[in-house]
Amino acid sequence: MGTRGSFIMRKGNAVKEAFIRWDAYPDGIGRDVLTLIKTVDLDRLFEQLMTEKEFFERFPKDKIPGGESQFFSLRLCEDAAGSGEPYVYFQPEWEEEEWFIQDSLMCEYAYELDLNDRLLYYSVGFQKSPQQGNRFGCKKTREGYYPCRLKAIYSFDYIRQHDTYGVLQQMKNAKLEESDVIRRYTQDPEPPAAKPETHAPQKQGVRQLIIARKDLEMSPGKLAAQVSHASMAFISHLLLRGVAEKELKGDTDEVAAYQVTSEIPPEIYDDWFRGIFTKIICEARNRDHLLKAVTMAEELGLREGRDFFLIKDCCLTELEPEEYDENGKGRVLTCIGFRPLKDDMAHAISKKYQLYK
Repeated sequence: MGTRGSFIMRKGNAVKEAFIRWDAYPDGIGRDVLTLIKTVDLDRLFEQLMTEKEFFERFPKDKIPGGESQFFSLRLCEDAAGSGEPYVYFQPEWEEEEWFIQDSLMCEYAYELDLNDRLLYYSVGFQKSPQQGNRFGCKKTREGYYPCRLKAIYSFDYIRQHDTYGVLQQMKNAKLEESDVIRRYTQDPEPPAAKPETHAPQKQGVRQLIIARKDLEMSPGKLAAQVSHASMAFISHLLLRGVAEKELKGDTDEVAAYQVTSEIPPEIYDDWFRGIFTKIICEARNRDHLLKAVTMAEELGLREGRDFFLIKDCCLTELEPEEYDENGKGRVLTCIGFRPLKDDMAHAISKKYQLYK
């Protein structure tokens, strides 16, 4: 099940809500919302928000990934439209005066763009107690949950003047706070400098991206093995390309161990090996869909065998060969594993894929 959420636009007395099927967390749809605020005519976007019926009247169902049953996020609508303009439809299923944001058991994140006051309201789900003054009320669901809790307010100007990564970190930190304090980011504490800033940009995080094929219908054990191969590939590469400087002898004068020296980029060593080994696992519909990640990676300057690794199973158990090597041994491509990448580079690839589920 994906990370669900709500995208809301408010203009005048009109309110439109779009259901987000997956990737509603800040690094997913949150990043896309910030990009919209920085780059898109929001008043025009509000007019383009369509109902489900209007959306499918405009775009043929056979041209849209997932067909009629698919719930669309902002970026999927943009891909389907094929025009470079973002389109969103909102769900008409909710009863009048009820909104998806009001059920925080189902809605994990919410992003409300208020075009009247030019503000972004950021809210989070899983709320077992009401928040006084909540814009969407304090009604309790049958499961015992209340509307999403407002955690931070951003002016559009603040978002446009600040680094996207920094704003995303503020959102993540706000979610972790237990207090009812609502963080407000509407202006800089100091006037903007007359000259361009010269301080170092805020440091990005690092994550490892792995994409596995869904069409192979691998058993849980097989999938776990293939993803493990993908995760370990770059580590194996570091060790195997390292220089074996010493053979450490045991009591019997046999080699007890090898001492290997390898060069590791500082962001990988400091932020990943000494961090929490952040990983994201996505799914590809088939072989061709998986190989599109290779094309995107190469366009970003990444290289196979150094920055990413194609994992091929030997077909000794449950999988059937799709290709044969020069020795006649069968292989099947199962997944691709990347070395740990900076957040923005990993997102440039992963945003085209769903989380594996």
